[in-house]
Amino acid sequence: MDHDSLVALITERVVEVLAQSAVGGAPSAPTQEVRTQALVSPGRRVLLCGAPGAAAESPAWQALRAVAGVRWVGVDWPGYPVDRITQGLGRCPDEVVPPPEVWDDLVRSVEAVVLPFAPLDVLARTALLLVDSPPAAAVVAGLIQGVPVLAGGDDAERLTRHSSRIPGGILGVVQGHVRTIQGMGLRLEPPAQIATHLAQGVSRLAGSASGGRDVVTNEDVLAAAQAGLSVLEVASGSIVTALARETANRNGIEVRFR
Repeated sequence: MDHDSLVALITERVVEVLAQSAVGGAPSAPTQEVRTQALVSPGRRVLLCGAPGAAAESPAWQALRAVAGVRWVGVDWPGYPVDRITQGLGRCPDEVVPPPEVWDDLVRSVEAVVLPFAPLDVLARTALLLVDSPPAAAVVAGLIQGVPVLAGGDDAERLTRHSSRIPGGILGVVQGHVRTIQGMGLRLEPPAQIATHLAQGVSRLAGSASGGRDVVTNEDVLAAAQAGLSVLEVASGSIVTALARETANRNGIEVRFR
């Protein structure tokens, strides 16, 4: 078992223990309510994963509360348990799932992946393809599988508004991460815009992403360097790993999206 699988397995076990510990081994009341509600709530399945550390959560949840016709699939993990999702939505999610060992099957089963808010650490992890937390893992799996991924961009927008107070080096790193994830296909949107996309149906957003995305690796760049190329053309929307970008810069190779 590799490191990521082991972490996911431990996380799942921790979620189970936390769910039982509050009432001496029985499932908590919110979880029981969710399981019951899941049997009677039809709708388009949308994966919902919360992330701790956002500066302002309330506007995002208020926007999502108004969305009708969606069957929310909430990810229950220690960093953002289902109780917080329930409080934010004003009701229980229609389904509750623990972080899976492998995200592909879960992500393929939903219409979209939604992070109501994306703290800067989640953006950084996604840009670097670090799937060591459920929000980043869900986002990366969605992007690779070609499933629309929508994330609240309030934290990134707030940083831009106050950019004059932030040291240039730090600001440059964050802006680079934002450009990377947007190039991957992640949509950083205001909460109201996310709600609009969900209300209208997000299948129309999946055109460029359908069928999954290519991943450009360090080996691809090294092969281009060995072939004497100065430009490596990749398909639009391809995911370029951080190491691949670093190798391309070091070898003077431009990664060009066609």
